[in-house]
Amino acid sequence: MEASFHPTSWKEAVGVNLPVEKDDLEHDYEWLDVIDEDDCYMALDVSDSKSNKSLEFGSGGYTGSLSAWHELLQLTCPDLDCGVVFVRGDFPDNADSILARAQRRNQKGTFGLGLHVSDDKDYVLEMTPAQGYVNLRYPITKLHLVRQSELFGSETFASYTSCSFVKDGTVYQIARILPSHLASSTSSSVRSRPPRGDWKPMTITVDLGGVIRFGCACSSAHRNGIDGRALGPIVPLFHDHYRTVQDTYVLGCESAVHRKRLEMRLWINQQPEPLKLHPCKSARLDHACGQARDHQPIPGDSESYPHEVWRMHFRKDLDFREDKPTVLVATFNLVDSNTLLDKTKRKVIHYADVLEYLGVADDSTRATYRLWTNTLNGLSGKVEEWEIKAIGRAVESTYGIASVPLAVPTEVGGTPRNLGVALIKNIVASPIVDLESTLWQARMLVKAANLLGSQPLAELLPANTYDFKRNTYQDMQNAHRAAIVDRIRGVCLWLLRFSDRIVEKGGFRKLRDPDVGILVSDVLPAPAERPKCQPRLLPVLQNNIKSGDDDERDDDRPGHGSLRSTRLRAQRFYLAITLWYVVNQLPEVFLPENDIKAQEIHDCLWEHIQVLCSMRNEDNRAHAIASEDSHGCFARWYHSFSVHQLCVFLQRRNPNRFEDTKAQTDPIMRKAFYWQGKAEKSLRLYRQGRLREFNMGHEAANLAMLGPELGIIGHLPILRARSCLEVVRNLVDARQPTKRLNAGRAVVIRWDPKNKTRSAKPRPAPWELSCLAQHLPISLGALSVQGKRRGDCLELCNKFLLADSTYSSSWDTSKTTTTGQWWDFITSSIICAEFLDNAVADSAADAEPETPDTSQTTATDDGNNHDQRLARLEATVMQMHQLILQNVVDRRYTKKSEATSGNKFDWLSFRPKPLFHADTTVQSLEDTPDFYHLKQTKNLKLQANIAKYLEDNAMPPNEWSLETIKDAIHASKLHHLSCFDFALMVDRNDLPEISKPFVRGRANSDFWEKWTSEKQPERSAQLLKLLRGNSALMDLYLIGKAVEYPGFPSWPQDAQNLLQNEDLKTELLDAYQDSLFMALNDSLADQGTKYRILFAKRLSPATLQAMIFMWHPDAIDTYDAHLGELSQFNDDVNQSITGGEDTWITSITISHFRLHDRTESMILRAENEVDDAERKVRKDKLEADEALRKRTKKTKSPTGLMSLTSLYRRLTSKRPTRNETATTETVELDAELASLSEMTLSPNHATFEDPESKKQSAKGRVIKDDFPPQNVGEERRGKIHDLRLSLAITGDNCGRNWTCSMVCELFSEEDAATYAQEVAETLQMFIHEQDTGRALVFMLLLGYMCEALNRECDIVMKELDLITGRNAEVLLEGLDWQKSEMALKQLKRMLWGLEALRVFRDKLEKAMEALDKARDVMILKVKKREAIQHKDMKRTVQRITNEFVKRSGHVRNTLRSMQQRIDEGNKLEQGMASVISVEQNENISMLTWLTIIYLAPAFIVGVFGMGHDIVPAEAGWMVFGWLLVVFITVTIASALSLQFIIEKLRAIGHWVC
Repeated sequence: MEASFHPTSWKEAVGVNLPVEKDDLEHDYEWLDVIDEDDCYMALDVSDSKSNKSLEFGSGGYTGSLSAWHELLQLTCPDLDCGVVFVRGDFPDNADSILARAQRRNQKGTFGLGLHVSDDKDYVLEMTPAQGYVNLRYPITKLHLVRQSELFGSETFASYTSCSFVKDGTVYQIARILPSHLASSTSSSVRSRPPRGDWKPMTITVDLGGVIRFGCACSSAHRNGIDGRALGPIVPLFHDHYRTVQDTYVLGCESAVHRKRLEMRLWINQQPEPLKLHPCKSARLDHACGQARDHQPIPGDSESYPHEVWRMHFRKDLDFREDKPTVLVATFNLVDSNTLLDKTKRKVIHYADVLEYLGVADDSTRATYRLWTNTLNGLSGKVEEWEIKAIGRAVESTYGIASVPLAVPTEVGGTPRNLGVALIKNIVASPIVDLESTLWQARMLVKAANLLGSQPLAELLPANTYDFKRNTYQDMQNAHRAAIVDRIRGVCLWLLRFSDRIVEKGGFRKLRDPDVGILVSDVLPAPAERPKCQPRLLPVLQNNIKSGDDDERDDDRPGHGSLRSTRLRAQRFYLAITLWYVVNQLPEVFLPENDIKAQEIHDCLWEHIQVLCSMRNEDNRAHAIASEDSHGCFARWYHSFSVHQLCVFLQRRNPNRFEDTKAQTDPIMRKAFYWQGKAEKSLRLYRQGRLREFNMGHEAANLAMLGPELGIIGHLPILRARSCLEVVRNLVDARQPTKRLNAGRAVVIRWDPKNKTRSAKPRPAPWELSCLAQHLPISLGALSVQGKRRGDCLELCNKFLLADSTYSSSWDTSKTTTTGQWWDFITSSIICAEFLDNAVADSAADAEPETPDTSQTTATDDGNNHDQRLARLEATVMQMHQLILQNVVDRRYTKKSEATSGNKFDWLSFRPKPLFHADTTVQSLEDTPDFYHLKQTKNLKLQANIAKYLEDNAMPPNEWSLETIKDAIHASKLHHLSCFDFALMVDRNDLPEISKPFVRGRANSDFWEKWTSEKQPERSAQLLKLLRGNSALMDLYLIGKAVEYPGFPSWPQDAQNLLQNEDLKTELLDAYQDSLFMALNDSLADQGTKYRILFAKRLSPATLQAMIFMWHPDAIDTYDAHLGELSQFNDDVNQSITGGEDTWITSITISHFRLHDRTESMILRAENEVDDAERKVRKDKLEADEALRKRTKKTKSPTGLMSLTSLYRRLTSKRPTRNETATTETVELDAELASLSEMTLSPNHATFEDPESKKQSAKGRVIKDDFPPQNVGEERRGKIHDLRLSLAITGDNCGRNWTCSMVCELFSEEDAATYAQEVAETLQMFIHEQDTGRALVFMLLLGYMCEALNRECDIVMKELDLITGRNAEVLLEGLDWQKSEMALKQLKRMLWGLEALRVFRDKLEKAMEALDKARDVMILKVKKREAIQHKDMKRTVQRITNEFVKRSGHVRNTLRSMQQRIDEGNKLEQGMASVISVEQNENISMLTWLTIIYLAPAFIVGVFGMGHDIVPAEAGWMVFGWLLVVFITVTIASALSLQFIIEKLRAIGHWVC
């Protein structure tokens, strides 16, 4: 590949040829408009397949970090006390929080130069693909300003291009706003034009600065947790005191702790702008005026250092001109506080100087992108474009960002003492020095220097290159190589000076903060006094940073034998390795010939050779852990070898001087042989014994690869027949793709269940998730062994390539440091060093003699060559045919095996999306309150049930903010809410671990045990003692209804006064609200929380609204179903529209009925009374607003839609609310409240028992005459209630972050806390398969909900059995009644009870359908990777699955029992009806005989009553009696013979017919 040059420069592109001396605003920074067309511009890969982190830039130890929208995230500078001091925006120090802001636009939380676009503006900023680096060093971003257009819908009316760089310790941000009609490739594009006729004047808002804070590596580690040991949400520590420093043209902020000052200046169109402090808003600024928060003081330090953040903000509205561009220049300086403030009116930096400094000018020698492009293309034509970008970014990042020069000032006017250059491992997550990272970064710089010095660039350029360009490129190569060599000298100087610190007594324990690591300033002796930037944790935090069963952490610090302290002390071995590597590979760094700087480092090496020789390298007890590790053995081996080689190097230089050092080389070499043997033994442990299931780690493998470069040749033939490098290559070659996932650490089973011990066996994540593990075949040269091509391995490594051409180290989401390692330099250094070696190797191969030209041959030779070519072609065709067939067979087999067994680990599914975090993970009330208000008004379409519920309860949209949230959601509305947060941590053995649940809210037992009132401490202890263990009293107390508690008037007067103390209750509610909002108001990313469970027994209108819009908006469909009437289950995936992770949503809602006892009914009625009163107030306010609207004749809102106030008014005026209807239909409890003194209280369970309710007959039937009741609940002196249980889990597909909402009134808070602990154990087991762990959590919680539902159904059936009188004795002996009235009444009761049971049955059937669907879907999810799961994981899956099936089966059994009761009741009902019918027939028969008997007397009486002398007058009683007897006899005889007569008559009729 030939070196490519752009035919035109930026001047030719814009069509002008400007003198650089002229200050012409028309041409000011015009190269920014076409910078993406220049050969100094490296574009970012902003595709949908690659993630991005912050864009770093720097020089001379001063660095800056930008978001993807070119917003300033942080500034850093060197410091003699803290090493590196940074200024950041208003966001936490954890890596997830920084990454979330780096990938998104956030006008809050960042600072720097930009445009503020408020919601009322008619234009927006839009991202463009024009994002990149100028010469691999300085980021540049182009944005478009887009507004609405009546003709085209939208139009771009201007472009906003911003570039940031560091020059002489000053951070510059230059922005150019160019109207669209001036953007053209013609020469007139940069000239001013008159405005268009249709131009409408508009303003743009320039934004500079913001809410900031100072920090360093120590404060960041202690604030965010050391090595991930802190558990979120972490309480912010106030440990600084800020003050504003202001003058006309400068705005500054001083930190009292770090003794630094940040200064800002601004120029608009080359004119300095007077800066005036803008009153920006932030909740943490409310207490930034000299007083700390009362509930979070630092003991003894709250008055001196009360501030957390500080405002340093400027904002100005500019008239946007269409006839010419607008140029903004801002500078930021981090200086010592004792430096005098420069109040002069400075001139803006000249654009020609910027042009030269950035390397944009054609004749600039700082155009590093051109340098690397032409050098690599000239040496090897096989270098790809992405390799050039990766190499250039890695070298320039190490040179400009990772390098921190340090110098100690001397007396006034003297030259500062040079302490060297420290290479930090990570500029964002942990700006400390890691000596292993220093080795690999220095190695890459050495290879870059050797490549630049391998061949003059002038000889690599094409022959037609102009001489001035040839000279320019050669000067550029020489200058850049000299700068790299000088930087390597500085690194070696810092390492030599730092060696004095680690060999003195105390060693690493005398570092400034050994818990944090090695600081840049540790090259100097540590001060006697502990710096104020290293605060001690508060006692409340010390109790919360423990995790799992590994609670003892007091001895986990350097010097006490822990793995972390051993790893810290082991870093000293890389010091000598780095020095010897430089000496061996780049000797000119230490050769003093004609170089003063080389003489200095050479003399320093002589001074410290005895220090290097005196470093301890024994195999004692303290280093037992390292001696069993191949990584540690290699480091000790190479250390001793390197020290020996340094001694040999100096001895050859000056034998006499070396003798004066009294350094002995033989003992050092013996240690090298000893540790070489240890290293070889450690390699034999792999693939056998305890490391049988472990693969060779890339740390030890890369060290083995380094051996030949250090000059280690040969091996110990006594131990092995092969060298260590060959053994490592074979181990890498034997590495197989992951076929089984390792389980998280399980609890070791012991006979004593009280003492649980977690296993200490390491179970790492799959090796495919590590970038360097994928790169091992290339770095070890094992490609020939594995039969793989270099391109295939590079293709896999490039999956880890970020948009800025740097490599992320790992995708292992089980580690707390994974996200922070995105900023590590070690991965890019190792990979790009191999790229440099490959380029040199290709150059050497191209330089070999070419084969002779055989074009001049005879005809016979041509024929032979023709036959040979045909034979080779046929062989190639056959080979391709076989490969195609084999590929088809492999594909079929692979698909078949995956479909049948699923035994392949898809590690590419762990690849992060362009946006690493889901949107709801980064949204919070602290950072995005406007987003929540926007969702309520415009963006979110409410479902029917939610809209109706909000309308019925008159809930208007809330403008939530940190200032208003406490009033919007009163503490009394949170008494049913609990929050359980889980975080990733590491234990003492550096193994990943899921923390214990961090509990907030009602379930926080620590709060209810340890809360103390500041004003009334003694009475607060008495109050908590009274409330603990009595859930009913606590519910009534928190809602202000404690006086309604049964028996309250009979309590002692002191207890009554205590519960009625309003001041004490207000203080308790405020503390309770603050503790809960501390977690809910912040985002999961900022708190370091990975998983969250929100548990609520019941939801009030205020909390439901907050859940929908703020705390768990992804579960809005679940809440809509919760307000409905049906049971349902859903499992969906919502695709993200912002480029982030898709959202996995699984939810279930179970609808049924519940019988409340008298206690629950009383509490529910009290809560409803409070809600009704608040609803009435809201309605009155809405009516007043509506009346005002009518008076002002405003029928529409500003957006053109009907206002929500008017909508609520119209809807609520037409029908009563749901709660009002329920109150009318339910049974009032006045009688129960009047007789509370007759009821007995069970203090343990807080339930009430009425002696009258226990009165039953001998057969267990309730004796009650006034039946049927209005509802079933009246039988229990309570009421029936709609029961709805909802469970929803939402998160990304990989299970990295999720939120679970659980609404279940059948659980107590103690039950929820117990289940949360079981959730933590499940997540721990599946820490490497987090999506399966999330599905198991859903099944686990749903199983417990089924168990509670089954208990409630049993209660319902028992109550209905009492109502219907159904029990075993009835079925065996029958019902006991004497009259049909009793039977009829019992039949009525049975019919009513059976009908109620059918309603319960129908509800439970729908719930069972949802449960069955959930069971099928979730079992399929948890068993989809069964073939690659560890046996412990399989057991856990089987256990949770069986428990869920068993608990859901109990519900099914209950359903069958209900159906059985219904069937038995139906049969009993039929039998009772038959018995009643027989009795009625008997009664009719008796009435018939009575009628027959009385028929004759009636007839005789009728005859005697006739006139006309029918009966003689002399007939008396005797005649009457005889006639009566005769007629009765005849009547009875006729009745008895009537059947016979009828039969005879029928026979006669039949004969006649």
